[in-house]
Amino acid sequence: MPVEKRRFERVGFHADVIIKQERLTFNGVAENISLKGLFVRTSKSLPVDEPVEISILFYGSTTQLCLCVPATVARVTEEGIGFKFDKIDLSSVLLAKNTAVFGVSHPDQVLSEFYAFLGQPVNGQ
Repeated sequence: MPVEKRRFERVGFHADVIIKQERLTFNGVAENISLKGLFVRTSKSLPVDEPVEISILFYGSTTQLCLCVPATVARVTEEGIGFKFDKIDLSSVLLAKNTAVFGVSHPDQVLSEFYAFLGQPVNGQ
């Protein structure tokens, strides 16, 4: 049985995404997200370690929000592509954190992972 390497819990998450690579742009659907990455269901393929920009689209009743994150291809499967976020600004981290916390059955675990990632104690402890 393979050893789990992930440091952060993945959360089921569905959003339209646009993947931009140097010579190629294509659409996919986000399947899950963590504080460090995203899995996108797509029929396209890219080489592992390929840098990309991911645009995650959030639709409201009257507005649309687009979160753009530089990432690197971490793995490729028949179902899609796993991406590791390269860097993410604070507002994007908070949006990802809120998405994870409100979409998971164990929000305390996600918050603990988030604070551990930042090197901060949980709840000031």
